[in-house]
Amino acid sequence: MKKLVLIALSLTLAGCGAFQPVPTATSTPPPTPIPPTAQVIVVTSLVTVIPTQAPTKTFTPTVTLNAPTVPPILLTLEAVSPTSEAATTSTVTPETGEVGVPASLLGGVFESVTFSSNRFSLRCEPQTIHFEVRISDMHISLVEFYYRVRGKTSTFTPDWTRGGTLETDNAGRFWLDYAASDVVPDNRKADAWFEVEFVGVNNLTQVVGRTEAITELISYTIDCPE
Repeated sequence: MKKLVLIALSLTLAGCGAFQPVPTATSTPPPTPIPPTAQVIVVTSLVTVIPTQAPTKTFTPTVTLNAPTVPPILLTLEAVSPTSEAATTSTVTPETGEVGVPASLLGGVFESVTFSSNRFSLRCEPQTIHFEVRISDMHISLVEFYYRVRGKTSTFTPDWTRGGTLETDNAGRFWLDYAASDVVPDNRKADAWFEVEFVGVNNLTQVVGRTEAITELISYTIDCPE
C-alpha cells in the first residue's frame, strides 16, 4: 500500500512540472523599448541687410596737350599826340595804285609803310584800304595804328582815334585791312583826309618808336567822289 502511494505522488509531481500557465486575454506583454529618434531643430534667423552706398567713380579728364599758345598782349597806351607834320611827298605806283610813305616820316624804326590806295569810301569802291608795314627795329613786336578824319575844307584838327592792332608774321612784317565802315560814325566826313600814325611797341608794352603823322595822302569820302 505504501508503494502505491509513492507512485501516485510521483505521477502528481511530474504532472505539475509539465503544466505551464496559458496567458489570459487580459495579460499585457511588457512594452518593447523604442530607441529615441534624433530631432532636427531648424532655427530661422532674420538678417537685416543694410545696403552700403555705391562707390562713386572719379573720372580723371584726359588732357590733350596742344601746341602752346601765346596770350594776347593787352596794351594801355596813352593817347597819341600829333607829331611834327613834315611835307608829304608820296610815291605812287601806277600799276597797282599802291602809295608809299616817304622815308622822312618813318620815325627811324620803320623800314617802309605802304597803302593799297590813296582813297577809300563808305559807299563806293574801294571800301577797304590795306596797310603794309615793315620794321627796321626788331625790338618792335606789335604795331598799333591811330587815325583822324580831317575835313579838307576845315581848319579844325580832330584828336587821334585808336584804329587797331596790325597782324604780324613775327618776322618784321605787319599788315591790316581797314574798312571805311570801321571809322566811328561821329568821325565820318563827306570829303576828308584820312590821316594815320603807326606806333611800334615791344614785348613789355613799351613804345619803341612811331611814325610822324602821315597826312594828306589818303582821301576819305562817304558818297562816291565826283
